[in-house]
Amino acid sequence: MNDSGELDIKKLLLLIDQAYEEEDKGRKISVHASQIMSEEVMEVNKELRQKTSALLDSKERYELVSRAANDIVWDYDFEKKRVIFSQRAERIFGDDWKPEVGISLKEFLFFVHPEDRLFFYREVKTHLRKFSKRIELEARIRDREGMYFWVFISGLGKFDIKNRPIRLAGSITDISERKNYEQTLYKAAFYDALTGLPNRALFIDRLQQVINREKRLGERPAALLLIDLDRFKVINDTYGHNVGDEVIQAVAERLKKFIRPNDTLSHLAGDEFALLLSEIDHADDATQIADRVLREFAAPFYIGKKKIILSASIGLSIIDHKSTHADDVMRYADLAMYSAKSEGKAKAQVFDEGRHKHMLENLEIETDLQHALSKDQFIVYYQPIIDLQTGKIEGFESLIRWCHPVKGFIPPLDFISIAEQTGLIGGIGEFVLKSGCHQQRLWAKQFKHPPSLAINVSVKQLMDDRSFDRLLGILDKAKIPLSTLKLEITESMIMHDSKQMFDKLILLKGKGVTLCIDDFGTGYSSLSYLHHFPFDVLKIDKSFVDRITFDDKTYRVVMSILNLAKDMNIKIVAEGIETIGQFDILERSGCHYGQGYLFSKPVTVDVATHFIQKEIKFPIENNFVKKTQIPVVSETKAREIVMGSG
Repeated sequence: MNDSGELDIKKLLLLIDQAYEEEDKGRKISVHASQIMSEEVMEVNKELRQKTSALLDSKERYELVSRAANDIVWDYDFEKKRVIFSQRAERIFGDDWKPEVGISLKEFLFFVHPEDRLFFYREVKTHLRKFSKRIELEARIRDREGMYFWVFISGLGKFDIKNRPIRLAGSITDISERKNYEQTLYKAAFYDALTGLPNRALFIDRLQQVINREKRLGERPAALLLIDLDRFKVINDTYGHNVGDEVIQAVAERLKKFIRPNDTLSHLAGDEFALLLSEIDHADDATQIADRVLREFAAPFYIGKKKIILSASIGLSIIDHKSTHADDVMRYADLAMYSAKSEGKAKAQVFDEGRHKHMLENLEIETDLQHALSKDQFIVYYQPIIDLQTGKIEGFESLIRWCHPVKGFIPPLDFISIAEQTGLIGGIGEFVLKSGCHQQRLWAKQFKHPPSLAINVSVKQLMDDRSFDRLLGILDKAKIPLSTLKLEITESMIMHDSKQMFDKLILLKGKGVTLCIDDFGTGYSSLSYLHHFPFDVLKIDKSFVDRITFDDKTYRVVMSILNLAKDMNIKIVAEGIETIGQFDILERSGCHYGQGYLFSKPVTVDVATHFIQKEIKFPIENNFVKKTQIPVVSETKAREIVMGSG
């Protein structure tokens, strides 16, 4: 109102206008705010829809990949303590399994092979402690059919800010095919295809493991049995390799009886097996098992309708804390097995250091024997054979001696058996025969009535056709009265092939030589052989002569031989006479000849020549033999006489 109290319309209208303007401004602000909020909501909704869509896409892709892949995807939630698996896990859990529910970790471990559970647990624990970047292991899992198959399990953990595990996720991959392939390769590399047993490579590896254990702990010894079949080559050659293979398989089955849980039986090669006894209480335990193995071979093997008789030789090597290398243990067992074979086969022999040393010495002798002939290291000695009735020298026996450049004189007992085993005996026998024929020519020129000369003939010289032909050739070129030559054949030799032996002895007899059966009484022949074979002289073995003075049974045996020989007009030579008592019994019993240390040791050729030249007689007075003392010349001179021309 104005001063007069009237209402001021202009001011009122202005105020009303301002009020409308303020209202309009507020409305605009409200509309604008609504617009902004609506846009933000729309933006958020849009982002939410995008993320939801992405999540759905991700889930679809996950499900698609899970269905398409062969792997099983797994996820373990530490809060819920459940393992969720992808659909592929139905192979493990079966059709009734509900993947959305999951199972506990303990329930899952139930499906893992018992031998792999601890390994699985350790791998997970190592990763959760952040000692490994991820979980990676191979294990066996049981499927719904109850069969185990190999899988590769991988996984990765998620941790909170305090490094506490929140979840584990990963995959399970079927690697059965690769494992089967690896197993095939492993079997091909380490198992014998014929028997299915571990082969040499795997056996050596396990043997070395046992040796290492013994070196580290040394609590209980172990043992190696090397088993070699006797005469298997004969079976193979007779029946063929197919039958031979079946025999090997049958032997393997029998030997499996002796395997304990931690032992190893191996087919090394051919006819050779090995049994590793991982722990024994005493060495005797191994020998007892070896004896049981030998008894197992007493029963024949039946291959089809064929009855196969088989034996085995076993070498044993004991493994203790002193053992170092598998090759050494194998070599020791092999040496023991070789010893068992050389002693007649079908035996078990334990290796020992003394035997090893002896074998090494024999090996050295064998090596040196290869060169002894070419290097002129052999020399022939002569032992007088005495007429027991007159004391005169009837003849000599040629006896080889080896003059080794380092070891000196080596007695025949130390090398003859080795020469026989290696086949060198043929060359040695030819050397002695040539030397004897050469010496007989010299004596024939020197003396009107040269003595007889007895020479040992080996089984190789008689039974090997080429060697026998060379023997006949030496006799044809001898240029001596062959009646003065006596060829001595051991009693055991005539058992090799009596028909072939008889034919060859008849050939020799036709040449005019005198035939002697040596070492009579030590072989397996019967007295009927004396009637069958054309022998002129029989030599009673020293083992009988040794016992003749105190063993009544031996005395009666010798008397029987003497009486039988007299009836057959066969001369008798007694070997190894060393005492007056032995001589007295033999002389009074009518024994024709004798040789031994009582009369003379083997002497060099010049001493033997001196005996002949001086007509040395071993006088017999009052049952006492006076041994003539003759000086012995040097070995060098003796060799010159033997090897000289004539």
